Amino acid sequence: MRFLKIFFATWVLSVSAVTMAGEPHSHLHHDAAALEEQGAREITIRMNDDMRFTPQFIEAKQGETVKLKVVNAGNIPHELVLGPKHELLEHAKEMRQGTMHGHHNNNAITLNAGEQGEIVWVFKKAGTLDFACLIPGHYEAGMSGEVQVK
Repeated sequence: MRFLKIFFATWVLSVSAVTMAGEPHSHLHHDAAALEEQGAREITIRMNDDMRFTPQFIEAKQGETVKLKVVNAGNIPHELVLGPKHELLEHAKEMRQGTMHGHHNNNAITLNAGEQGEIVWVFKKAGTLDFACLIPGHYEAGMSGEVQVK
């Protein structure tokens, strides 16, 4: 829980995630009209079984709202978790040790093969924010990326 408290206190103004199949990933849902009104930019991130995100590097402006459309183009489950790198590494360790089972947070989305979903994110603070797949073995195989917020 320390991960979430620190993370939300420093990075998040507003987030939500929902799978496109209609199964809610979190308790928050976004309104498409509200996103358009905010001028949210959409970026598609593809995950695949080569343990890569495409793109692996994203740029955003401080205060910008971005809708990350996440697509699992692979044949196995993958996830995207946003956070500061040191916190992602700590969280990955918990996942490997089996002390953390799945994600129920607004900074993460887990998708089965062929599924897609989205995370709406307001980049409140300038700097670097990382994203990774923390399913055991995936991050270690190179499944990570970076958002540079200017």
